[in-house]
Amino acid sequence: MKFLGDYHTHTVASDGQSTLEENVRAAKAAGLEEIVVSDHGFWSILANMTAKKFEREQAFIRGEKDVRVLQGIESNLLNTAGDIDTPDEYIRRLDVLTVGFHRYVKPRFMFSKFIFTNGFCSTRAKRALVSVNTDAYVRALDKYPVDIVAHLNHKAPVNARPIFDKARETGAYVELNAKHLDAFLPLLQDAVESGVNFIVGSDAHKARDIGKFDEIEKFIVDNKIPRERVFGIDGNKPTFKDKTNWRRNV
Repeated sequence: MKFLGDYHTHTVASDGQSTLEENVRAAKAAGLEEIVVSDHGFWSILANMTAKKFEREQAFIRGEKDVRVLQGIESNLLNTAGDIDTPDEYIRRLDVLTVGFHRYVKPRFMFSKFIFTNGFCSTRAKRALVSVNTDAYVRALDKYPVDIVAHLNHKAPVNARPIFDKARETGAYVELNAKHLDAFLPLLQDAVESGVNFIVGSDAHKARDIGKFDEIEKFIVDNKIPRERVFGIDGNKPTFKDKTNWRRNV
């Protein structure tokens, strides 16, 4: 299995431990053609994107490099309405918009039932929010030009089939995340049956983990995932939405 790119990587601009330059060198050493830099959103706690960091990444990306770098943000899903923490003006400048649930966001959201229960409470308490969580993802896919749904079912449990159906309808990829395959496994049959497409991501927070896909390759083979629907492998290169003229669907 030949991997073309790593579509989920972090840098010191959020909670990664390597610079973008170091990640590019690691990607080249791993034989990759492209990576997505997907640092956390604007309302993450401490490890958040800022206007200054965004401009710095854009300046680097515009330069010549041995590996193609696509600018992304791993946006936080904030509430039951499907809102995310990347302002519209930045979404229009992104190559790749990734959306996922994270618990460490600004206090005004962190102590809402949606964030706090999913992020910090018992499994039993989380199960009571399954339908709410599912609706939040579906609404986000309706509102925003989402390219990748990240590590689905991690922390925030969902009834995934409506999310897969909406992702297929809107052209979003569902991530095979090297760190969270165990959370995704219970959803896999619905994912395959839905016809949704997949994309690979290491979720690397260190340069040395860029392109480490042994577990993903095993997961694809063991579970007989249709290879033609996995993007980022075997010449199957993903395409992402042009967001330049996007306006929010409210």
